[in-house]
Amino acid sequence: MKSDQMLKINIMVEDIASLKKQVAEQGVATTEQGVANATQNEEIIAALKSKATADQTTKIASLEAELKIARLELRAENAEKENAELRAEEEIASLKQQLASTTDSKKRKHA
Repeated sequence: MKSDQMLKINIMVEDIASLKKQVAEQGVATTEQGVANATQNEEIIAALKSKATADQTTKIASLEAELKIARLELRAENAEKENAELRAEEEIASLKQQLASTTDSKKRKHA
């Protein structure tokens, strides 16, 4: 393999690692962005595999595992957000019901 190809592969591997670090530092993006990034990273990894040396293949396998973990973390975080939103909506509905009940009770006492 030509040295310029090897350099390009190394740069791509470093770019993937850098992207992963940025995502970790910035927090998880929206679901669509996270899935798009993960899909793009998977495509890059597939391209890298076809041109990689044994050492690079090991690095790529490690990055693949990290990508899968990041994807699962994204799904977990989104599920937590959805659950929190549902709990908040349920609590709001409950409080509105309590307020309506209290208001009705006060109206009856003053009537």
